[in-house]
Amino acid sequence: MPFQPETFRLLGNYVYGLIECDRPFYIGRGIKNRCYDHIDAARKRMSVLANSGEELSDRDGKFSRIRSLLNDGRDVRIVIYRFGMSVAAAKEVEAVLIETFGTYEAGENRNRGYQAERGRIDADELNRINAAPDIPIGIDEIACVCITSSVGTLGRSVAEAASYCWSISAARRRQRPLLLAYGKFGLVEGVFRVLDIILAEDFRQRDEKKFQSVLSPKWAFVLDDADPAEIERYLKKRIPADWRQPSVTYPQ
Repeated sequence: MPFQPETFRLLGNYVYGLIECDRPFYIGRGIKNRCYDHIDAARKRMSVLANSGEELSDRDGKFSRIRSLLNDGRDVRIVIYRFGMSVAAAKEVEAVLIETFGTYEAGENRNRGYQAERGRIDADELNRINAAPDIPIGIDEIACVCITSSVGTLGRSVAEAASYCWSISAARRRQRPLLLAYGKFGLVEGVFRVLDIILAEDFRQRDEKKFQSVLSPKWAFVLDDADPAEIERYLKKRIPADWRQPSVTYPQ
């Protein structure tokens, strides 16, 4: 039963979980009846599949779980974990619960949550990362990409996460820099030589299970391992904070 309008004022921004066997398989945040939207969307998709006779190779873990519950005649239980929050607070709570319950690793949550690089980490690892030196500048032509939210998704390796997919200008597509793939706190996790830059959709055909389709024109790096000396120069060193962005950055 969806929330009544008078409940909306009480809820404000809230964080919720979709539950199976007393454990959430999806964590989300929203306002009003957002938590029920997933169930409505799953019912519509089930109807489309039934009418078309198609059977999709579905990579959406959340939809698969909801479909399984509904097909078994069971309800999707919804738990509200915290309500009456600001948007900023709701983002933080959502991210903590995604990490705590591991719903990203299981594939139901497609994103790790707000500012994932500030998330769960072993204390000794945090000390080690913050003691790492910054990368040297002015030796090689380099580009930097953040893989925090994509490495491990659908089984992607560091190289695969670094490859796909980016907005790259025509001028930059003519360059062949060293590509530094970094994770939490800017720590470089992979050093690669760019062999080519191709359309993301062409790259996706190499393994459509790992790379989801994109609507707007994007590009993908074709990579090879860098030379041992280049790897030693940059691996496990930190990208300066000014160059850590969602897009490809080219330090000057």
